[in-house]
Amino acid sequence: MIKSTSVEFKCQGVVLRGELFFPDGIGPWPGAVLLHGFASDHHEMVRAARELAARGVAALAFDLRGHGQSGGVYAEDPIGDVLAAAALLAHQPNVDAGRIALVGHSISGRVVLLAAARDPSIAAVVALAPAADNGGAKLLAGLDHLPPSPDGTVYHYPGDSPFPGMRPRRNAQAIADMRRMGYRLAVDWVRLAHSWVQQPVADVISAVAPTPVLLVHCLWDDKVPLWHTLSLYRRARPPRALILSPWGVHSSPCRSALVRRMWIGWLGRALRVPVRRPVLQPARVYVRRKGQGR
Repeated sequence: MIKSTSVEFKCQGVVLRGELFFPDGIGPWPGAVLLHGFASDHHEMVRAARELAARGVAALAFDLRGHGQSGGVYAEDPIGDVLAAAALLAHQPNVDAGRIALVGHSISGRVVLLAAARDPSIAAVVALAPAADNGGAKLLAGLDHLPPSPDGTVYHYPGDSPFPGMRPRRNAQAIADMRRMGYRLAVDWVRLAHSWVQQPVADVISAVAPTPVLLVHCLWDDKVPLWHTLSLYRRARPPRALILSPWGVHSSPCRSALVRRMWIGWLGRALRVPVRRPVLQPARVYVRRKGQGR
C-alpha cells in the first residue's frame, strides 16, 4: 500500500511544500524528485509519483518557489531548491541516498539538467520536454510590452496582466486554465529571462555524464521544438537515452499513462529497481469423470 505525507522544507529562507510518496515494504528504496512545469504545481506530478511508488521508488513532488503552496518568487533557475529536495529525500528512513534521481517537465526539465551537471551524486536525470534555450531571448523580447506591476518587478497570476510575448488568445486560455486548475504563480520576469539567457542547457549537458540522462519529447509538442531536444541529445555524453513519442503534446509526458510508462520504465532500470512480477495462482485442473455429462 502506497503511503503519502505532506512535507515542507526551507531553502534560502523560502518555505517549499509538497508531498512524499513511499512504496509498500521497508526498503531501502531509491528515490526521485519530481518537478512540475511553469505556472503549474506539484499535483501535475502526483500520478507519476504514485506510479513510481508502486514500482518501489520513493517520490517527492513539491511546488516550485512562487507556485502552489510554496513561498517566494520564481526568478533565477531554482537549482538550490532542487538539490535541497534531493537531500531531504535522501535523508528519509529506508531511502537509499546513493540512488536519488531528478525528473522535471518543461522549464523544470531545464532545471534538473542544470542541477545534475552541478551535483555528481545524482543517480539519474529525466528531462521531459525540456524548455528550449532560446526561450530566454523570446521572453526578454516580450518584456517591452508588459504593463507595470503594482509589486514592482513581481507579477502574480492568475491575474489581469498578460504573460509576456504570448498572443492574446493563447494568453486568455492560459489564465483560464490556471483559474480552472487552481494554480498560482509569483514571478519576476526580468530576473527569469536573464537567468535563462545566461545559462544555456546545451553548454552544460555534457557535464551531466556519467549520470544517466533521458530526454523525452512528444512530436505534437507546440511549445518545445523537436530540434532542441535532438540537439541536447547530440551534446549529451553516454549513458544517454531518447524517447520520441509519435503522438502527444507538451503536457503528455506528465498526463499520458502511455508516455509515463515509457520513461518510468527507463528510470526504474537506471535506479536498479527489481521488477515486481505478479504472483500467479496455480491453475485449477478439472477432470471429467466417466458418466458425467458432456
